[in-house]
Amino acid sequence: MTSSTVYPHRRFTDIQKMLGQHSEIIYRQLPEAAGLFPVPERRDCFILMLFEDGKGVNVIDHADHKVAPLQMHLCFPGQVHHWHLDKTTSGHIMILSEDMYDTLASYFKFPISFYKKKPQAPLTRDIFNTLVHEIQYIQAELYTVHRLLAVVYSRIRIISLVIERAVYQASENPIGLDSRPVLEQFQSLIRTHFEKHRAVQFYADRLFITANYLNILCRRHYGKSSADLINSEVIREIKLLLTTSSKSIKEIAGRLHFNEVSYFSTFFKRYTGLTPMQYRNRFKR
Repeated sequence: MTSSTVYPHRRFTDIQKMLGQHSEIIYRQLPEAAGLFPVPERRDCFILMLFEDGKGVNVIDHADHKVAPLQMHLCFPGQVHHWHLDKTTSGHIMILSEDMYDTLASYFKFPISFYKKKPQAPLTRDIFNTLVHEIQYIQAELYTVHRLLAVVYSRIRIISLVIERAVYQASENPIGLDSRPVLEQFQSLIRTHFEKHRAVQFYADRLFITANYLNILCRRHYGKSSADLINSEVIREIKLLLTTSSKSIKEIAGRLHFNEVSYFSTFFKRYTGLTPMQYRNRFKR
């Protein structure tokens, strides 16, 4: 098989139907889930694989990754993936919809290409247990009668930080060290000011660099424009307010300093494909 081979494409909704699931986050354990990914295919979801014991081969974008005890493997949306696992292999699998993956990825400090280059990392027993517990806490929260998505998002953030540290420590030549302080300051400024300020120039001025150079750094390290990073934070806050508060669409727009509700709706739909009300009805229970 070559990179030019056309592979079947399986959507997250297909996996939901196959497993009889409706949640945007799916949790399964090995060896019961060993039959999930037997053949190469592209998917529109993110898969976190935690192998506790056993052996096998996990193939991601044509590269073989040997499975060993206490390992973390990552597969990103759009990648070609399948595995061959020994029957004794045990572990835990978390599958995120594209929407939930966007939330996870928004917390990463490095570009996605960094994690794709090192999709396999060893874990200590404590770190392995931490990830498993966070996944199981998310699963429990999703199936409570009055679930709180704010709790789910906070645990996704913890998982993203643990993933980032594990991949960074497993990399022989970590990237982005020269630019990382500036980008970390940029992300910190976004978290502080995104509700009122969405102009790139506002942040560039406080970093003492030009807006153009800030945009170059963001595209180089994140594969996104600086405006997209700012707007991603805004979108994440809108999603949180839509699903965890009783505020009206107009009130949420006003809180985030959108002068017109119509522009607020257009802005949200451009990034999610849904109007604010459609998103609320889909995810709020």
